[in-house]
Amino acid sequence: MDYRINNEALVACTVAQVVHHGCTSLPVVVGVTNLLLQERLRRKALKAEGYDELARIVGQLDGGLLTIIMNSLVMMIQGGCLTYHDNRLGLTDQGLKMCDEMADGKSKILTKTIGFIPKVLKKIEPVQPEALFNRYLIAL
Repeated sequence: MDYRINNEALVACTVAQVVHHGCTSLPVVVGVTNLLLQERLRRKALKAEGYDELARIVGQLDGGLLTIIMNSLVMMIQGGCLTYHDNRLGLTDQGLKMCDEMADGKSKILTKTIGFIPKVLKKIEPVQPEALFNRYLIAL
């Protein structure tokens, strides 16, 4: 049986896993999380070639999830799972433990989303993700 989790929980878990995979810049974490949760755009991004095509796809991200992402970040920081300093996020020991516990496969949607993190990060890494997602957040 797939455990049901709400949007904030899914986003919080996704944020933690993005940080766990080595992405610490706040704008990039927010942008990647938004991209991961929008299946149609995620598929396009994984097929994209180069900065211009990725920028066009990232430009299609809307701000609809932004409030949920920011709420989840605040909950994770206040809950002691994430740290925030100088526009960088980090995992605490509690956050690392939470990431390990997510690997149980009890939520199909979370498992699927987490599975795309390395692919998305590998795709955006060569194209200056800071510039890509700073532009996205400024546009919102």
